[in-house]
Amino acid sequence: MKSKKSYFNLTVFKKNIASSWPVWASYLAILIVYLPLMSGLQFASMSQYMKDAQLASNRLELLQSLLSPELVIVLNALWSLFAVIVVFKYLYSSKMANMIHSLPVTRMELYVTNIISCMVMLIGAQIIAFVLEVFVCIAFEVTAMTALLEWLFYMAGIVILFLSIAVFSTFLSGNTFATVFYYVLINFIYEGFRYVFGMFVGFFAYGIGMTDFAYGSRDVFEVLSPLFYLENHLFAWQIYSETPNDPTGIDIITSGVSMTGGVYVLRYLVVAVVLFILGGVMYQKRKLELAGDMVSIPFVRPVMRWLLGIGAGAAIAIVGYVFLASGGISIGLFGVIVVYIFAGIVSFMVAQMLIQKTFRIFKKRFWLETMAFCCGLIIVFGGVKVYADVEEKYIPDPSDVVCVTVDYDYTVVYENNQFDFVQELQEYLITHKDELYDYGQNDIGEYGNCISITYQLKDQKYLRRTYYLKDGDDKDYVVGLLREQEQKEENAMNYLLGSAILSEDDLVKVQFSDYVLPQGEEQIYDSTGDDFNKAMYEAVVQDLKEGNLLKYNYYFDENSNDVSYYQTVILNYVSTQKRYEKYSENHVGWSGIDRFDYWTEESKDGIAEHTKLYIENRISFGKDSKHIIQCLIDYGYIDSVDDLIDSYEYDYSGEIQ
Repeated sequence: MKSKKSYFNLTVFKKNIASSWPVWASYLAILIVYLPLMSGLQFASMSQYMKDAQLASNRLELLQSLLSPELVIVLNALWSLFAVIVVFKYLYSSKMANMIHSLPVTRMELYVTNIISCMVMLIGAQIIAFVLEVFVCIAFEVTAMTALLEWLFYMAGIVILFLSIAVFSTFLSGNTFATVFYYVLINFIYEGFRYVFGMFVGFFAYGIGMTDFAYGSRDVFEVLSPLFYLENHLFAWQIYSETPNDPTGIDIITSGVSMTGGVYVLRYLVVAVVLFILGGVMYQKRKLELAGDMVSIPFVRPVMRWLLGIGAGAAIAIVGYVFLASGGISIGLFGVIVVYIFAGIVSFMVAQMLIQKTFRIFKKRFWLETMAFCCGLIIVFGGVKVYADVEEKYIPDPSDVVCVTVDYDYTVVYENNQFDFVQELQEYLITHKDELYDYGQNDIGEYGNCISITYQLKDQKYLRRTYYLKDGDDKDYVVGLLREQEQKEENAMNYLLGSAILSEDDLVKVQFSDYVLPQGEEQIYDSTGDDFNKAMYEAVVQDLKEGNLLKYNYYFDENSNDVSYYQTVILNYVSTQKRYEKYSENHVGWSGIDRFDYWTEESKDGIAEHTKLYIENRISFGKDSKHIIQCLIDYGYIDSVDDLIDSYEYDYSGEIQ
C-alpha cells in the first residue's frame, strides 16, 4: 500500500546518491581542484621574501580571481542538468516509468526525494570545497572568511535555481534530448532573441550594430535569461587600502575581498520555488505513456515546432554568415534571409518528425502550417526593416540630451547644449550612407574604421550609434572633421590630462617607463622629487599646446608617419571621489585615461565604498615632443634622444635594426 503522508523516501535517496556518484564525484573533484588545491599551490609558490603586507595583498588578489563566479556559474548550470537527468531518468522510458510507479511510493514522495538528492549531491560538494578552502586560507593567513561564506551562499542559491529549471524542463519533455533543449531554451531564449533581432536590425540600418542595439535597449526582461543575467550581475571585488607610511599615498594594496549580487540570487530563489511547485503539479498530472516523447504536454507541441524552426533557422543563418564573412565572402542580406527561411523550414520539418516519431509528416495540414510559418518569417523581416529604417534616421532632440560623446581616436565630450557638431556629423553620415557603408559590415570591421556616438538622455537612458567607414573621399572628409575637434586644446587637455576633474595639484608622482634591451622588459623609474613632477607636467602641457604630442596618442591613425617611442611617461594622480562623481553623474565619459578607483575597507549596507580615485595616465611621445625629451635629459633619465627606441629601430627579437 502506498504511503499518503511521507514526502521523503530514504531508500530512494540512498539509491540516488549511490547510482549518481559520477555526477557528484566529478563536480566535487572540479571544485576541489579549482578552489582549495589551486589556491593552496599558488599561495605556497608566492615569494616568501616579499614584505608581509605585499604577500597578503597578492594572496587576496588570487583569492578574488578564484571566487569570481563566472566559471562556477556555468559549472553549476551544467551539473544541475546532469543531476536532474540522472535522478529522473526513469521518466524517459515507458518500461522504467511503469516499474517505478508500481512501487509503494507516491509521485510526490519520489519528486521531493529526487530534488533533495540533487541538492545534497551538489551543495554538499560545495560545502566540502568551502571547508577545505577555509583551512587553506587559515594555513596561509588569508583573512577572507566573509567572502568565502558569501561565495557558498551564492553558489548554493544558483544550484537551486538551475535545478528548478532542469526539473521544469524534465516535465515539459519525455526524453533526454528534449530536456536539454528546453533547458537551453529557458536559459538563452531572451538573449538569443535580442541577439538575432539586433543583428538583423544591423543588417537593415546603418549605425546600429548588435552591440549598439543591446547597449540601448537593456530592460527588466533580461532576467528571462538566468545564465546570462547571473554572469553579468555577480562579482567578486578587491577591497583596496593605501600602503602604510607611503608618503605619496599612491601605492595601494589589496586588503580584502567582497562579493556583490546576492539580491539577484535571492530573487531567483523565489523563481526556483515557483518552478519546483509547477514541476510537482506537472508530475502529478503526467501520463506515463508519454515517456520518450519530445513533448509531454500536447498543447505545447506546435509551440515547440515554431520555436525550433525560428531558433535553428536563425542559428544556421547567422553562423553561416559569420563563417563566410570571416573568410571574406559576403552573401548579403538577401542571402541571409533565404538561408534563414530554408533552414527554418527544414528545422520545422525535423521538429514535426521528432514529435510524430515518423517520417510520414507531409500531409495537407502540415503544408498549410509550413506556409504559415514562412509567411510569419517574411512578415517579421518586414517589421524589422520598418523598425530599422525609423531607428536609423532617429537623432535625439537636444532638449532631451544631457551630454554626447564621440569616439574615434579618443572620447570627446559635448555638453551644455553644444550638440550642433554631433547632429551635423550624424546627419552627414546618414545622408551619405551609400558612400560610407559597406553593407553588412557592422560589428565586423576594425575598431579604428568606425565612429561611435553615445547620447546620455535626461530619462537616464542611453542611445549609441556606431558608423563603420568605407575607404574613400567621404571617409577622409569625416575623419578630417573629427580630427579638427580632437585637436582643440580643451578636448586634448581633457583626454591626455583629465583636466575636467584633475589639475597639477592632484599629481602625486611621475614615472618614466623605460624599455630595456635586449630582453625587451619594461622598467619603471619613480620621480626624483616634486621638481621633476612639476617640470614634466609643464613639459607635457607645452608639447600638447604646440601640437607635438597628441598625434602620438591617437588610438588609430593609418596615415600617420610619426612614430612614437617605446618609452612612456606615467602621471599618477589622486582625486576625491566626490569630485569625480559630481562630474561623472552627468557624463557618459570624461577622458581616455585609464581610471583605477580603489575600494576602501569601509562598507555601508554590506557594499564596499570607495572615497578616493587613484589614476594612472600613460602618455606616449615621439621625436617632435621636444619639451618632454629635454625634461628627461635634464633630470638624468636619458643622456640624449638616441637612448629612446621607436618601432623602426626595434623588432620582437629584441635587436636594434
